[in-house]
Amino acid sequence: AYACLTTFSRGVYLALPLALVPMVLLADAQRRRAASSGLDSSQIDTMLGTVDPPLPRLAKLGALAMAAAVALAAALVFGGGGYRGLLALFFVMVVLLTMPASLWRPSLGQRLTAVLMGGVLALLLGGMSWALSMAVPKAAYVLHAVALLCCGLLRWRDEPDQTRPIYVLLVSTSWFWLLATMVIVADYWGGTAGRWTSLAAGLALAGLWAAMLLDARLWPLQGASSAGTAGWRKRALLVAALLMVMAIVAALGGGSYLRDRVATWKEDGQTRFIHWREGLRLLHGGQQWLLGKGTGRFLPSNFYDGPPEAQVGDYRLRTDEAEAYLALTAGKHVLGRGEQFRVSQRIAAPTPGPLTVTVVTRTAADAYLILQVCEKNLIYPDHCTSAEPLVKPVRREGAAPDSVGEWQTNQYRLGAVGALGGDWWAPRFVTFSMALGTRGARVDISRIGLQDAQGRQLLANGDFNREMARWFFSSDRNHLPWHIKNAALHVLFEQGLVGLALLGTAYLLALARLSFGRASASR
Repeated sequence: AYACLTTFSRGVYLALPLALVPMVLLADAQRRRAASSGLDSSQIDTMLGTVDPPLPRLAKLGALAMAAAVALAAALVFGGGGYRGLLALFFVMVVLLTMPASLWRPSLGQRLTAVLMGGVLALLLGGMSWALSMAVPKAAYVLHAVALLCCGLLRWRDEPDQTRPIYVLLVSTSWFWLLATMVIVADYWGGTAGRWTSLAAGLALAGLWAAMLLDARLWPLQGASSAGTAGWRKRALLVAALLMVMAIVAALGGGSYLRDRVATWKEDGQTRFIHWREGLRLLHGGQQWLLGKGTGRFLPSNFYDGPPEAQVGDYRLRTDEAEAYLALTAGKHVLGRGEQFRVSQRIAAPTPGPLTVTVVTRTAADAYLILQVCEKNLIYPDHCTSAEPLVKPVRREGAAPDSVGEWQTNQYRLGAVGALGGDWWAPRFVTFSMALGTRGARVDISRIGLQDAQGRQLLANGDFNREMARWFFSSDRNHLPWHIKNAALHVLFEQGLVGLALLGTAYLLALARLSFGRASASR
């Protein structure tokens, strides 16, 4: 789930809910089939135990209502109360998902009384809590923690085999109070906007819980299946799903990056269609359409057979008089910060202060050499310090004007850097990168070194005698030349119609076997 979230891919985000629907339907069909076949066929293995019985229709309706309420509440609370309000909502939902099955043992009248009296008592507690939060700074967070502690203590004091109407009253009061403190946290952090949006979310959740407490058939986790190890495993999965929903809400509402990506889906879709069409044009003749061009052939085919103005940067390891050097070239396309072809190396966090780069280069024409140190894993740089010197050719007298110049050694100051690398409990990668900022340019690099303020050498294999050990290449944004950006079309390009048909057949056979065949009996 975390890997899917961090892709920031609109296609992945759309595929997840679409895939969830058939998965839930198939899981329900598996439960019905296992329940109708008896205990022996429903026994999966000794660790997982038996397959849970299928949920009744009203319980499914309750599950859908709870999922919709959580998504709506998360959007409302985060919109007004920010991350703190969202965290308070998370604790509210965790307590709700761990409600004990003994709450449904009292009669309907006793449960109705507990809901009404619990709501009134929680309203009084909420009013006093709000007044205290207005008088004492940060009291809202303390009160939410106290209400959460009360809910936890009551859950710990559960007696599953006992019918205790007073216990139902106490649980209802404490949970309604916890819900009220969530509104107070959002109000304390977000002001009027946080107050009214979180209040609307709280009323929706309160009504949902009241309906489920009064009619046990609506509660998805109530009953024998929610007791013991299997019940807690199911609850843990629901809490994980809750975290995923809130993470998506935070990603959509917490910054403009993902919203901008969603807003530009039409333009990006047109770009993809053009790229797919141009990629398939690289297939020539019936043989290539039938059998493909071979594995890994898209990049060289696109480089040599595609539009010259779209050629990407490149690097080559070469040897000159027994000395290895790196031949770095820039692409012929537009060279923005995200489109540059970089050769990078992860380094130790430098000491705060100035950085010095010593580099031995040669070139045949003027070219801008971009040197950069950032907190960066692969893309999304942060806290960068860079220099962009102009490298000029140095030629001997009488040399041809277009000949490669002589080797020259230069030092460049990247400026002062702060404390990089993050904290010990959340470290961040620090990366040194070099690229060219001139279209179609080439610069040969024989040796390169990076020193921090204490004189420490931060680069390894700066002379390239171990070839590309410790170095890797990347392009932050211009990734289309490396792949066709469609799994089916990429298989078609590399393996032809035959390979695509074989892969599609294997996929359909696996899906049929997992959905309706013998493999559907396991999970």
